[in-house]
Amino acid sequence: MLSSKSILLFLVPLCFLIFSCKNEDTETITIKGKLLKSCENPSPLVGHALVLTYSYNVNGKEDVIQSVTNSNGSFEFKYEKKVVMSNLALREDQTIGYGYFTYLNNIETKKNLDIGTLYNNDFLLVKIRINAQRVTSIEDTIYYDFKSNKFNKFIVGPFIENQLLDTIFGRTTMEYNKLNKHKFDIPYSWKLGLSGKVQYVYSDSLFPCSKENYLDIKL
Repeated sequence: MLSSKSILLFLVPLCFLIFSCKNEDTETITIKGKLLKSCENPSPLVGHALVLTYSYNVNGKEDVIQSVTNSNGSFEFKYEKKVVMSNLALREDQTIGYGYFTYLNNIETKKNLDIGTLYNNDFLLVKIRINAQRVTSIEDTIYYDFKSNKFNKFIVGPFIENQLLDTIFGRTTMEYNKLNKHKFDIPYSWKLGLSGKVQYVYSDSLFPCSKENYLDIKL
């Protein structure tokens, strides 16, 4: 027969475990940050409707948590740690007619985060250059596009080092793991001579609020 002391020694860690699990389930996670108007006008964007979108099952069903920026441009989202979620992204609320623009992708889950400062209208000028590391001729062609796989644009060789291919002026989405940079994806392919097309996606990260950025496509 167990003594009172033995029973007590058994119940204490059991109670601790039960209450620890309960506290973890009810723990509130906070994601906060600040939204400014632009790099040129870094004043608070007040009263701007935002949503934190996430998938909550294997079929990709989405739900949202809503927030509105205050007088300082600050925003805050809260959710319980026990909520199962993936694919967290910070976006404009699509109900206000801004096209559901995504500010930030791949946000870490189940962790309190201060994502810092974002800019609402941060349009960057990007110059795409060719880094020709081989001898090319008139039979060589580069097909490319910006955030599209249609390859509606093309340029015929021969190509030279640092040749300017195009200039892009666009609004960009940031990746959570590169908070101080913007992410660009440029699908392109080339056809060298009589060979078939070789398709690539050139990706690079650029600093926000910078005046001039270059992306180099290597041939």
